[in-house]
Amino acid sequence: GNVTEAMLKELPTAAPAEQAELAHAIGHRGDTSALPALLKSAAQEAGSARAAALQALALLASGSDLPAMVQLVASGANDDDRTAAAGAVSAVLRRLQSNGGKPDFEPIAAAMQTGSPEVRIALLPVCGGMVDEQSRRILRQSLTNQDARVRAAAAQALSDTTDPELLPDLLKLAREATSEYLRRLAVRGSVRLLTQDEGVKLPSAERLEAFKNLLAAPLQAAEKRIVV
Repeated sequence: GNVTEAMLKELPTAAPAEQAELAHAIGHRGDTSALPALLKSAAQEAGSARAAALQALALLASGSDLPAMVQLVASGANDDDRTAAAGAVSAVLRRLQSNGGKPDFEPIAAAMQTGSPEVRIALLPVCGGMVDEQSRRILRQSLTNQDARVRAAAAQALSDTTDPELLPDLLKLAREATSEYLRRLAVRGSVRLLTQDEGVKLPSAERLEAFKNLLAAPLQAAEKRIVV
């Protein structure tokens, strides 16, 4: 019979461990006919059933499914729901980008423009995980948002970035952050970008200058050790 359909029927009521295995199997089957049912489950189910649907979507969804998946973030009932949905969005974007595609970032940009602070906070890590001009612009704008929670989330997302174009922004954050926690995140992120094998290809003189700029900031001893 229809194996995908049979697994989808089992997904909402199976034990949590079985739901995880079903989600993995559905995602890797590559059967896109499962997408409508998975999106419906992610929107209507709760707990482990919703988590399993999101897990399968992360493996199976394509760029055309991103608007519906971003809507799952916007409609999340609480922080955990929004974070889980945003994680699935991020997984799809990374998969598409690693396969040489250029996914449409517009659904995320629109949600960042009109969404609540809670929605923006959930989506900012997605932006931090992308190497994309729109995501850079969103991160930079969010660093000056009037909501302190959004500013903090933007600083955390920036500190996790793998985008070498954001190195100047990270160095600036490391020098100017008033929060010791955010400053330490920025220092770690800056050092990671400056020392990673791929991505940032700076001449030694420029790399040393960047480290000097970091050390010129009002760092704590632990932060100086990170730079050293």
